[in-house]
Amino acid sequence: MKIYKSKHPNIFGQDEFTIFMDKWGQSRVDICHELEYHDVDNCDDILMLDYFWYAPEEKWYPKSSPLYTKTEQAIADYFRTGEVK
Repeated sequence: MKIYKSKHPNIFGQDEFTIFMDKWGQSRVDICHELEYHDVDNCDDILMLDYFWYAPEEKWYPKSSPLYTKTEQAIADYFRTGEVK
């Protein structure tokens, strides 16, 4: 599969969205387990400090990460704000 990589990190294609969603999205149970939060049903307020919920995928994504590429950060920002920066 050929992956479209734009030269400008704030312009991205559908393949980049898909790769980002598959690579970074986590369910509430998975992320709470990873962060050792034991009250999974009441952890949303804590998660919202560093993560955002993307309802169409029903997954949590980091707002930012030192492991993000510039394009991945731009995609995360777009999902959170609906704007390309």
